[in-house]
Amino acid sequence: MDILVGLDIGTSGIKAIAMDKNGVVESSEYIFNEVESLKEDWAEQNPEYMWKSSIKCLKKLNADISGEDRIIGIGVTGQMHGTILLNDEMEVMCPAIIWCDKRSKDLLKEINLITKNLSHELTNPIITGVQASTLYWLKKYNKNLFDKIRCVMLPKDYIRYKLTGNIGTEPSDASGTLLFNVDNGKWDFELIELLEYKKEWFPKVHDSFEIAGEISDNVSFQTGLTKGVKVVFGGGDASVQSFALGGTADGQLLSSVRSGGDVIAISDSLIYDSEKRYLTLNHIIKGEYIQLAATLSSGLALKWYCNNIVEMNDFKEIDRISELVFNDEIPIFLPYLIGERTPIMDPYAKGAFFGLSLKHGKDHLALAIMEGIIFSLYDCYCLLKSQGIKCDSIIVSGGGANSKVFLRLWSNIFNVKIKKSILTDQAPIGAAMMAGIAIGVYSSIEQARALVCNNEIIDISPEKCSVERYKKRFEIYKTLYNNTKEIMKLI
Repeated sequence: MDILVGLDIGTSGIKAIAMDKNGVVESSEYIFNEVESLKEDWAEQNPEYMWKSSIKCLKKLNADISGEDRIIGIGVTGQMHGTILLNDEMEVMCPAIIWCDKRSKDLLKEINLITKNLSHELTNPIITGVQASTLYWLKKYNKNLFDKIRCVMLPKDYIRYKLTGNIGTEPSDASGTLLFNVDNGKWDFELIELLEYKKEWFPKVHDSFEIAGEISDNVSFQTGLTKGVKVVFGGGDASVQSFALGGTADGQLLSSVRSGGDVIAISDSLIYDSEKRYLTLNHIIKGEYIQLAATLSSGLALKWYCNNIVEMNDFKEIDRISELVFNDEIPIFLPYLIGERTPIMDPYAKGAFFGLSLKHGKDHLALAIMEGIIFSLYDCYCLLKSQGIKCDSIIVSGGGANSKVFLRLWSNIFNVKIKKSILTDQAPIGAAMMAGIAIGVYSSIEQARALVCNNEIIDISPEKCSVERYKKRFEIYKTLYNNTKEIMKLI
């Protein structure tokens, strides 16, 4: 039996799955990864650790596959926006600067002033943590490193390069660098030159479903995979997980709670916000786009609370104690622990509890954090709706979709029909599907989705008495930020 592999270079860890053409997972492996912050506002990860972890995952999967089965293709996905720098010897020069890095926040006004000299309007805002702003920070504050750059890669593109020896990228991830023209699907070389970057740093753009090459002899030796295993270009995780969830441009939105959070719409025409409060990116499916309304501190906020405040690593226990006080009065939580993207686009925003009293315990604070996370996503949802984007239902996913409390909050706060995917590893499964389509295991995208995608409808309807209560609390949530945003800059 032919086996397809999906490799996900995530923020929290590297995940690989091996599945048959029907989406039955035969083996999986996960290796945790840590975000390092050597200075305030910095967020980095080690590319060599990403690579070694990928090899370990592939070796484990290959060992688990029975004799008659064989791995024939690998699709690669991963965290978006990040920067991996290679020198003339194609060696990594420094840690990867990833999506939640904020070191460039004080340069955004300067960068945006430069972009006013463009002959065309940018589709997206320039924000922190993306290649457009990270490279500018390096040019200003680490010129020695900047001058040695030979190639700039995204995390999943670096891993695919290490697998095959071939350099390249594809539109869904390249558009997240914010140095890409979403309209024509090419690098925005006018912008790149204005910012004084070099054209040759940026890899050639290929179709997301194109075969990038075969695994190298060295990878075959290290993993035990047979020579000739094909590797597909793949896509950024937001696009690939949307693909695996069966997201389409018909009023079905997607929302997730992972390290960050998001609300995603898919369109077959270029829709973007003139006020630049969310990102419009190329989808892996040619001719389609995703409107990505992303938040920075979803799962990260809950992880911060568990690790730093209550020293409790069991998220099931957090869910349990939160459910016990679900109807109690709780503080309002602003989840802006590392600034925020959609809709406020404010790198200076800070987290806060408001309304604390002596009656509140760790259970109330846990519930407040979970509510604040969903409020931040509802803020994104309201923005997309205001842009005329239709929504009949929402498919929820990520670790948050495994929480009874999060599901109730999603339903009550959004006040819409909720679907939960039974696919637990959407991004790597989507990457494996891409490999199958590229190689010919599936005759079409439609056949792949018909065989693999399965969204279980969760029987959770909004609780009428709660809907009105959350509307009032959401208005307080919004007012708190609006009334304190200038003070936040002083802290």
